[in-house]
Amino acid sequence: MENMPDHMPRQAQARATGKTQARHACISVESVSFRAPTFAEQYYPVEPTFSPLDPEALDSFELVFLKQRDHWKAEFVLFQNEWDDGILIRIDPSLASGYIYENSGENQSRGVEASLAWLPEPWRVDLNGSYVRSRNLTVDQDYDLFPPIMINVGVGRTFGSHGISFYLNNLYSDGAQDVAYNRTLLGSPEDLPTYWRTDLNVTKRFASGLDLFANVINLFDRDNRVPSVLGLSGGVADRPLSVSAGLRGQF
Repeated sequence: MENMPDHMPRQAQARATGKTQARHACISVESVSFRAPTFAEQYYPVEPTFSPLDPEALDSFELVFLKQRDHWKAEFVLFQNEWDDGILIRIDPSLASGYIYENSGENQSRGVEASLAWLPEPWRVDLNGSYVRSRNLTVDQDYDLFPPIMINVGVGRTFGSHGISFYLNNLYSDGAQDVAYNRTLLGSPEDLPTYWRTDLNVTKRFASGLDLFANVINLFDRDNRVPSVLGLSGGVADRPLSVSAGLRGQF
């Protein structure tokens, strides 16, 4: 999503309890984290009525079930998140800038996630799916800025004698809306089209420990749309077909 930093200032505490054995585990995790306002959120736009923003707070609870065998491993997660003092844009035509950031977001979400990794060498198959329902408590509306349904399917193969590996990943999501309920003057949010993207990674490993890799993002150049955190009707365009390559090493 646009204007979402890769590394956000964050402080967190977590506590995990549960029972574990060599091949399976049941773990509960409680955590609290904070996100400080970005420079743009804190200082722009400049308004006479400006008041400093507080950090966002996220309280999370997860119940995790794990099971593993020689050639597969599975995970099942139940989770609940509560987001307080969320930093949102408020559209206000009476302001010179037309908008202002404020601590007005109160959200709650609950969901389930399941994943399975099947590892019959030289193959690898990864399946992951999640379902989540979110509620904007501020306006008492469903919050579908993030898709309720997400499915990942990845398939990889290693050619050991040549030091080459391939990994093809498919991401599918459905049910997201273009904007959050209270961030636009253009009417009610609209459903976005189904999202589907295929990415490919090819890696060549050398005896020296160096890896030469190439990534192809959006292999089929689909015109996917993702929700807009800035309230742009119709969402924003996802990444087009792109190719990157690089060299990495471990010493």
